[in-house]
Amino acid sequence: MKRALVAAVLLAACAKERAPTPVPSTPPAPSTAPAAPHAPAARRETAPAPELTLASFRAFTRKKNPEVRRCYEAALANEPTLRGKVTLAFSVLPGGGVSGVRVVRSSFRTHAVPSCIASVVHGWKTPFRPEEPVDVEVPLDFGPR
Repeated sequence: MKRALVAAVLLAACAKERAPTPVPSTPPAPSTAPAAPHAPAARRETAPAPELTLASFRAFTRKKNPEVRRCYEAALANEPTLRGKVTLAFSVLPGGGVSGVRVVRSSFRTHAVPSCIASVVHGWKTPFRPEEPVDVEVPLDFGPR
């Protein structure tokens, strides 16, 4: 239920209508003028930022999993049966960064693993560029492999 709510919030916050790109009715005529001998190089256009959807955000977090898992594995070395769940909440900012990272829930007995994970997530730079901050909750589940 919580994941569905997060998905609905994420999708509703990110949904926006896009106007179709206008297409010229006739192609432009080719230029017959010679190119300037020292014309400046054309500016390279950057690819547009991916749309922030539940699927794209899940794919992003899967790529970041090794960073987050290191926090758990460091604690696992001292306690081989360690397992637990952490839910983080934060905002994805228009520039792609994250802010307001906080641990909403944790089943770990100590704060070491959740604090480490929150610190790692705080340093994330996402490829997403929402028009305004988007609040997300990320549930994470850890257990020995």
